[in-house]
Amino acid sequence: MLSPDPDIRRKRLLYRAWHRGTREADLILGSFAEAHLAGFDAMQLD
Repeated sequence: MLSPDPDIRRKRLLYRAWHRGTREADLILGSFAEAHLAGFDAMQLD
């Protein structure tokens, strides 16, 4: 079950973006997540 709190969901997504399994994927997705997750609304977080 997903948390209704968008801040908690952002933190979880950021963690998952930085821990994908390969360093290259971590750098690409983690950097994107840090730059853009703060601006996502609840619908975009789904």
